[in-house]
Amino acid sequence: MKRNRTFFYRFLFMVSLFGLIVFFTNFQLSAFAQTVVPGATISGTQTWSAAGSPYLITGNVSITSTGTLNLDPGVILKFSGTGIIVEGTLNANGIGTAPVAFTSYRDDALGGNTDGDNGPPAPGDWYSVLVEGGGTANLTYTTVRYGGAD
Repeated sequence: MKRNRTFFYRFLFMVSLFGLIVFFTNFQLSAFAQTVVPGATISGTQTWSAAGSPYLITGNVSITSTGTLNLDPGVILKFSGTGIIVEGTLNANGIGTAPVAFTSYRDDALGGNTDGDNGPPAPGDWYSVLVEGGGTANLTYTTVRYGGAD
């Protein structure tokens, strides 16, 4: 009987450990993101509000020539090795008391901890806001931090 009980406790421990590993693997990047954006192509008009912040951008966001992305005051975009390509219009409509922010997913100072503490933010954590020919980016009261990856 003791042998069965020992097996049971070992089995329970392994199942619990596996569950924690799976939980933290899935939890890590979306730990405290209000909205996860796995990439997007915007061809119409979209407005992202502060209520959805922080937005964790895990895939490139492309704004086509017919697209407009409006970012309301207080919106925080946190990028994980990605960026925004603007062929249409990007309007970052920050105000003095609620600026818009583009930053690294590791930046705990803006929007809280979204990376599960994988280290401090650093220049190059994400790519850029690339405005192509014909595109427009209107950035009012907007902060850009830790971008510039190759």
